[in-house]
Amino acid sequence: MGGLHACLTLLLGLVECLPCRLYSCPSGLALRSDVLNSNQLPASSKACCEEAKAGTVDLVVRSAGYRDGNEAVFLLDGQELYSATSRGLTVLVLRRDSTGRAIETGDAVEVTKSFDTSTESGDRELSQFLGELPEKSIVAMAVKDSLSSVAFSDAAKAAMRSCGGTLVDKIGFRAAYALIGIKGGSALGEELLASGNGHAVVHAPVTAAQFEDRPLCPSVSPAPPVAGKLVEGNLVLREGCRYELWEGTAVASGLAGAWVVITGASNGLLMFNTLLMMLAPREGEEIKTGRYGGAYVIDAFLEGGKIIQYNTVSTAQADCKHVGTPDQAASEAACLAHLASFLTDVPSQSKNRIRVTFFQGFFWPGVPLLADAVEAETTWGTAEVALVVQISAWYTICNYIKYDGCTRQDLIDDSEAVVIDRFNSEMGVALSRLEKFCAADGRAGKRGCIVGTKSWSAAQGQLAETFNQFDDEITKSMEPKKTSLLRYLDFFTLGEGMPDQTIMGHGSQILHSWAWQIMLAGFCPASASDGGRLGHAVFSGDLCSARRSNLEECPNYKQFCSGFSSCNLWMCMNNLPCKLVPSQKQFHAAGGGIDRACRGSDIHDNSESNYDAHVNVATLENCKAICVYTPTCVGIEFNEAQSRCEVWRSTGGIQTTIEASGFSCFRYTTATTTQLEELIPVPVGYSTPVDVFSPLSEGEGTVCRGAHANDNWSGHYKVYYSNSLSACESRCQAEPACTGIEYSTGRCEIWTRSIDASRSLKGYTCRRYEPFGRGSSFAAVQAHRPLESLESQRPQRRRRRSLNIKSGLLTVA
Repeated sequence: MGGLHACLTLLLGLVECLPCRLYSCPSGLALRSDVLNSNQLPASSKACCEEAKAGTVDLVVRSAGYRDGNEAVFLLDGQELYSATSRGLTVLVLRRDSTGRAIETGDAVEVTKSFDTSTESGDRELSQFLGELPEKSIVAMAVKDSLSSVAFSDAAKAAMRSCGGTLVDKIGFRAAYALIGIKGGSALGEELLASGNGHAVVHAPVTAAQFEDRPLCPSVSPAPPVAGKLVEGNLVLREGCRYELWEGTAVASGLAGAWVVITGASNGLLMFNTLLMMLAPREGEEIKTGRYGGAYVIDAFLEGGKIIQYNTVSTAQADCKHVGTPDQAASEAACLAHLASFLTDVPSQSKNRIRVTFFQGFFWPGVPLLADAVEAETTWGTAEVALVVQISAWYTICNYIKYDGCTRQDLIDDSEAVVIDRFNSEMGVALSRLEKFCAADGRAGKRGCIVGTKSWSAAQGQLAETFNQFDDEITKSMEPKKTSLLRYLDFFTLGEGMPDQTIMGHGSQILHSWAWQIMLAGFCPASASDGGRLGHAVFSGDLCSARRSNLEECPNYKQFCSGFSSCNLWMCMNNLPCKLVPSQKQFHAAGGGIDRACRGSDIHDNSESNYDAHVNVATLENCKAICVYTPTCVGIEFNEAQSRCEVWRSTGGIQTTIEASGFSCFRYTTATTTQLEELIPVPVGYSTPVDVFSPLSEGEGTVCRGAHANDNWSGHYKVYYSNSLSACESRCQAEPACTGIEYSTGRCEIWTRSIDASRSLKGYTCRRYEPFGRGSSFAAVQAHRPLESLESQRPQRRRRRSLNIKSGLLTVA
């Protein structure tokens, strides 16, 4: 009776009124078999769930006939994998990892198929499908509505028995039936209930594949693996391998002395910007000329974590404005002469400098001209070149959309068939040129080239088919040409695995960071002194993800775009730096993770001595990053509404949790289980060099200042509460644009302007943050030429047009 009274509070939205057999246990927990048949109400994690067995996750299958709920639902580790939409028997096959011994929890579904056995064809298809499954496949089955007893053949029953089913002969009209079985083996769970008796529910622990057990993907594959799914920031590839993680300092080491050239349209420009922010994160918010279009060429030079020179050629430049059009031939010589002068008036080549150049490229004829210009440049004539080419989308934009900003009237006027022929002809010429440019004895013969498809977009219908048709032509043309130096990259499939990281066809920094992880694997030599790292990816930054894109989060861009007809969220989300933080350990949900608060030795142990509290932490990922940079971190508690992050560092670990709405609790450990005896922490965090912080003057008794000893403008830093100097340093390391810290008891200033001066003041400590090595602070790097400021480029603003297409939004930059 007490359970019934408790369930009455459902009217107030306070509880979920379900029996345990219908309760979805949170991640890290499993249904308790001893309470599956209990009618205790209301259900809760405490009443219905227990810690999952070491290294496993809970697979749950629910079935209900027409009178009892009419559903077939499959869940793994608390997350719904699939819910059937049609009647009959639904079969779900789980995807195994490369060892065949564990399930890929992040991309768990190999295939799902529903069979209406009320028809002979459906019955026959079921028999054939199950019969063709490989031995030892893990199979889950559930009936929705009814499994017809009229057309349900002996062959179909035999096929189900081959997957462990023992009750198939007794399945009646509108009965509930659920099975978890092994092809060629026995059932892990099976239940049959006659119509009117409620849901059939089975569950079983399945071994979870460990991301860190995956081998490395081939670094110079002619077609690097990209198909997979983004899971908690990590790219889980169906190929079964993983890529090394290249964060800023590793990228600077791997590309030291190299020249990276990128050509493409708006997503190519975003990839260019992402690479610059990886190499110079403190300048991420600056709106330099051409950052959002209007430049035919952007030539950037970087050293010590800073852009030391930044030059542009406007798209209005007379000699080069016809590149890629039918009029290119008439002005090509003049354009090459202009580029020869432009590309030569640059800082000298050195082993520590990196050159990154973007060539705006909408159409294939511009690629050979680019190759000629790079080969003719002599100041960086011995630098190893890495080239990225992404040409595709604008043929569709011109021909199908007939966008009035297209510079090629021939593509607008001609039929699709003619344009495809022209695309192939122009691409053929360009690829022939690249075969020489990217050959072992060519200009890019050391680092290689990437030729890729368009980026993923949510376009549908005929528009999507047209986009894909041009990409298919690239795929076919590259098949016989691709080598370990001339590589093919399917940007579309990469983005397809993280669709929520794209806005209007343009990727977030998470998406473009993963594109760079894949490309850097081939571009950077294995002998790099500080190469990519193994581990789990944590993305730190307020606008890493497309899900957080909001104009209020990017005030510099909002000010910049106010002079145009519209502001774009995809530009906004690429305006703030995002830091990829490789983590050697993993975050595991404690007590289910969501709506749980961390506690120490018992549910009352919330002593402030257990953790460092950080406020104004915008995202869970940012909180995780602070933990990674805290050597003694054993877990985190996060509350998004309060923007509060607790980094737990208690030697006893997070031993229990309590229910608390809006809170999340995660343990940070190498263990694959959350059993209490496994929770003794190993005090090993991110392997940060010990000298990344350097004191000014004597360090102790010093306050930070900007340009001079009296420059303490509040816009130079953000103020946070920190209960220790080390906690303040960890917060700085997790902030992409941090240049240093000032700390006094309880007060932490995270500086984002260069710390060029200081003053003596007892009780304070000022330290520069120099992740790229000593001398990498802003004050230590002198620009070769002054950079253009936001104000200086206001007169060059041009109006941009936007296209809203019903079958898929597209913004043309």
